[in-house]
Amino acid sequence: MPSTERPLLITADQDLIDEVIAIATSRAIEMRVEGSLALARPLWLSAPAILVGPDVLAECEATSLPRRVAVAVVATDNNTDTSERHMWRAAVHLGAENVMLVPTNSANVAEMLSVSLEGPARFGRIATLSAGSGGAGASTVSLALAQLAVKAGIKTLLIDADPFGGGLDLLAGIEDGEGIRWGALLDAHGRVAAPAFEAGLVNVGGASLLSFGRDEFAIPDSAISTSVLDTATRVFDLVIIDCGRDTFSDVFIARSHLNLVIVRNHVRATAAAAARLRQLQKGSAETKVLIARDAHGIDADSIARALGVTEVAVLPFLPGMAVRADDGDGIGIPNIYRDALAHIIELINAKDAAAA
Repeated sequence: MPSTERPLLITADQDLIDEVIAIATSRAIEMRVEGSLALARPLWLSAPAILVGPDVLAECEATSLPRRVAVAVVATDNNTDTSERHMWRAAVHLGAENVMLVPTNSANVAEMLSVSLEGPARFGRIATLSAGSGGAGASTVSLALAQLAVKAGIKTLLIDADPFGGGLDLLAGIEDGEGIRWGALLDAHGRVAAPAFEAGLVNVGGASLLSFGRDEFAIPDSAISTSVLDTATRVFDLVIIDCGRDTFSDVFIARSHLNLVIVRNHVRATAAAAARLRQLQKGSAETKVLIARDAHGIDADSIARALGVTEVAVLPFLPGMAVRADDGDGIGIPNIYRDALAHIIELINAKDAAAA
C-alpha cells in the first residue's frame, strides 16, 4: 500500500527548501520540513524518504541514528558552506544512498520521492522458466507454479515473456479478463508506477498476470521491460517469467535469481536443451532442470548425466493440462504435479532465507 506519511526534508536553508518543495510539487507530493535533527528525530524511521541538508550534517554525524533505506543528502548547486567531499563522507556515515545537487539532479530527487511513497520494496525473487525444446510445456508449468505459490502465501506475479506464444491469458482461460497486457505499456516512458501497475493486472487463481494479447505485435524495448521488472520486484515476493526462445527474454534472464529449464525425456529434446543450458549458464543465476517425462522416453538419470546437471524435479508430461484451455477452462493442476512444484517453491523460499 502507498505510504500515508510525507517525505521529510531536514534543513533550515530556505533556498534548499524552495528547490525541494518545487520538485515535490511537480509530482504532487507534499513534503514535511524540519529545521533540525532534534525536531526530525521522532520521524526518522517512519518517513517514507528523508532528504538531509548540508547545514545539519554535523548534527547527524554527532548522533547515532538507526540505519534505514531511502535517505539522501541534498544541497543546492550553489552551496558553498559544505564541500561535496564532506557531504559524501557524511552520507556514508548516515547510510545515505546518494548525494544530489538541485536543480541539477532534480529528476533523481523526484524519482526517489515518488518511489518512496509506493511503500516498502519487497525485493521479490525472480525465477525464469524456459523450454529446452518446443512443446516441453514451460508455459503450463509457469502458470501452475504461480497458482501454487499464491496458495503457499507468496504474493506472485507471472510475466509472459514469449511474444510469439499466443498469450498466457489464453492458456489460463481468461483472455477476456479485464486488465493490462504488454500492449498497454508500449508507450510507457520512465518508471512504471507500482500502484497503477498492480491494480491493472489480470488475476488468475490469485496470482497477477502480465500477458501478451493478440491485438498487438510490437515487442516492448529493453527500457520498458527493465522498468516493469523493477516495479514488479518492489511489489511482489516472487516474479515468475515464462520465457520464449527469442531475445525479448534476455532482460529477464539477466536479472533472474533462478533459471529453470523444462526438458522432454527424448534424445533430440535433450540435445536442444543442452544448447539452451549453455546460453543460460553464461549468467550468474543458478540454473536447474525440470524433466517432463512420458512413458516412451529415456530415463531422467540419463538426461541429467547428458546435460551435466542435477534435476530439481521430474514431472509427468501431461498434454491434457493444456488441452483444457481449448475449451476455455484454463489448466488443471493434478496432485502428482503439486508435490513436484511445491519442491520448487521451497527451493525459492530457501534462497530467500539465505539472501536475508
